[in-house]
Amino acid sequence: MWVFTSRIIEDKMRIFATLLFVLLGLSLHVNTISAQVTYVVNTNDDTNDGNCNAAHCSLREAILAANSDGGQASRIEFQIPGTNPQVIDLTATLPNLTDGNTTIDATTQSGLIGDIVLDCSNLPAVNDHVIEVLADRTRIFGLEIRNFDV
Repeated sequence: MWVFTSRIIEDKMRIFATLLFVLLGLSLHVNTISAQVTYVVNTNDDTNDGNCNAAHCSLREAILAANSDGGQASRIEFQIPGTNPQVIDLTATLPNLTDGNTTIDATTQSGLIGDIVLDCSNLPAVNDHVIEVLADRTRIFGLEIRNFDV
């Protein structure tokens, strides 16, 4: 009888330890998710006034903000008002993506995929890239690149 009771206690402790481990894992996962910073691109101009905010945030400013947010997970979304497609006329290459765990998701723009277009017609001829990814865990969705010749 003692062996049977001991086994029941061991089983209950094992279940308790497993539940505790799962709950701690979920807690860590929730903390990771809540640490994500979202930048919303709300203009199709290619200017940088030094701030990415609700009044004005270009793709260029959003990338710079994501690069300098202290290593937090960053998400760049698009909510540019007006008729799609939204064309961003690049005047220089975009800043390098240097901070890991960054997502640029152009599919967040209302409309269809391909409604955010990077037009490279006005890039200087010496440019060999539109954007350079220098960090791991970087994802880019839904951007269309036009008029880029290497």
